[in-house]
This record gives sequence, structure tokens and C-alpha cells, in this order.
Amino acid sequence: MSDINPYAAPRVPDPVLPDRPPPGGAWRDGRMLVVHRLGGALPHICLLTGEPAEMRLPVNIRWSYPIDYSMRNTLVEIGLTSGGSRKNVRNSNAGCAANGVSVVGMFTLIAISGQLSRPLFSVLLAAVILSAVIGMIVSHYSNLLRFAKARGEYIWLRGADVRFLDQLPVWPGPR
Repeated sequence: MSDINPYAAPRVPDPVLPDRPPPGGAWRDGRMLVVHRLGGALPHICLLTGEPAEMRLPVNIRWSYPIDYSMRNTLVEIGLTSGGSRKNVRNSNAGCAANGVSVVGMFTLIAISGQLSRPLFSVLLAAVILSAVIGMIVSHYSNLLRFAKARGEYIWLRGADVRFLDQLPVWPGPR
């Protein structure tokens, strides 16, 4: 009698399913950049100048669907020239400085509020609030890429220069 059981499961190992890399590709849709929501690498072109990139920088983009507010992250690797990198650092530092000035100004204003006349206090308070608003605006716009919308598997991002976008294919899908 044979030791083979015709009803037993085969002894062949399961086929190895290939890991699917995040779908690559980047497209332009008007003045917006379209990428897969799983992220990926953008072409080796500077995002800010449209020139050939000298370095790569991973950028984490936080986004959510309008119907739910759970935040998602997409990692996109962008290209920058040295000039684009300096511009990014300068903008980021300006936002941090404006936020720092507003925090220091608020604490100083609280500390000396008893020694100031009411009109002077109001003017200084308005200056501190203005500094905070400017800091928030500069910090927001110093992000290299900003989330605009999500549709299905793709996200639309703002912040890429027109010279960069002009080198990408037009988005073939629905808007």
C-alpha cells in the first residue's frame, strides 16, 4: 500500500506573493500635484525651481478625508536644488521666529501688564496677536507641499512650482 494520501494538502510551499510597491507616478492637475496616497518618489526635479535636483528630501504630508477626521500620513520624496533648499530653510526659520516673537511677547506682556496704561496694553496685545497670525501663516506656507484634496487612491497637493508641474504629465483620471 502506498503512503500517499490523495486527500492531503499538497506539500508544495505556497507561492511567494510579491510585495506590491507603492504605485509611483506624479501628475499635474492644473496648479496641483497628484500622487498616490501611499506616497513615493517624485521625479529628480527641484520642486521649487523646476531645475535638475541636487538632493532628495522626504516630506511627510498629513491629510484626511472630509468625511472623517482621522489623520493619515503620506511620505513623498522630493528633489531640491541647493537654492530651493535654502529657500525652504529660510521660510521655515521665518515662521519659527515669528511664532517665537509672539510667545515671548505674550509672556512679557503678561509680566508687565500691571505697569502699562490700557491703550498701550491694547496696542502691544494687538502686535503680539498680529505676530502670532503672521507666524502661523508663514509656517503654513513654508511647508513644501500642502494637502488640497483626496479622491480614491490619490491625493492632490499644493505648493509645487509651475516650472516643476510643467514637466509632469497631465492627470489622466477624473477630477
